[in-house]
Amino acid sequence: MVVHHSAGGHADWIAEKIARRHVGVLGYPAIAYHLVVHWTGDVDLCLDLEEVSWHAGGLPRIRGVGVNNWKYLGLCLTGEFLDGREPELVQLMAARKAIARLRVVLGRDLVVLGHQDLASTLCPGSTWPKWSEFLR
Repeated sequence: MVVHHSAGGHADWIAEKIARRHVGVLGYPAIAYHLVVHWTGDVDLCLDLEEVSWHAGGLPRIRGVGVNNWKYLGLCLTGEFLDGREPELVQLMAARKAIARLRVVLGRDLVVLGHQDLASTLCPGSTWPKWSEFLR
């Protein structure tokens, strides 16, 4: 599981708006995340868990898609977690519950990484080290 943030202060973005940006602006085939967890604690399942998305890149590429996208599911927390800002507790609780549920559904453990653990990016924010263990 790779954790992302929607960045740009878009805490109120709904999954459909994120998908429109990914497809219309960035040219992705669909929304990049399997799950979107809102600041309210609502969780949207956006892609089938077997679908390869474009959320984490990585080399080498397999059929044009970075290898990390084949290995990991993508989970996005709405909001921007820079300059000391952290996700809401209800949002973290919902993400943790979703990850626990996925472990049961998939019948295996999930490694939980931040996007920054795989790439040169601040995503899911500069505060990721403070709350990452809670999700793991």
